[in-house]
Amino acid sequence: MIFSLLSCKSEIKNDAITEQEIKVKTEKLSFEIDSIKSELENYKTKFITLEYLSSGEFRYTENEENDIYGENYRVEIYLSEIYKTVFISHVEHYGEGIQRINLRTKIDFEKMTGINAEQMSGLVFKKWNSFNEFELKLGEQIYGIEIVKPDEFVISEY
Repeated sequence: MIFSLLSCKSEIKNDAITEQEIKVKTEKLSFEIDSIKSELENYKTKFITLEYLSSGEFRYTENEENDIYGENYRVEIYLSEIYKTVFISHVEHYGEGIQRINLRTKIDFEKMTGINAEQMSGLVFKKWNSFNEFELKLGEQIYGIEIVKPDEFVISEY
């Protein structure tokens, strides 16, 4: 009987060690999963290339609340394999030459024009028309993009 009690006590200790081991292994796996997620994000960005970047006209603004003295927009065209993506960044300028990207928005060109992603491979930047309007060219078609707000756009075909 004493042997069986000692045996039970030993089993309880084994269960406690097993639970602790499980907890440690779970924490290690969670850390590895986070690490793998981070590596996947890095992997994705390695194959995206900034193909074109253009800053539009600078416009002075008066905003005494936060010392912004000017702003402009920036067009960024990224290439991933054959697919192109267009982003518009709203850049704020502060004293001492400091710039900050206030907002960066992807233009859903495919949704707004009905062009599929494969056709976007021929997209090129053409020119700025004003502070908040620029042109992109796709084949023979020219698209005018008006920036209504930093995250709101109107696309017109010329």
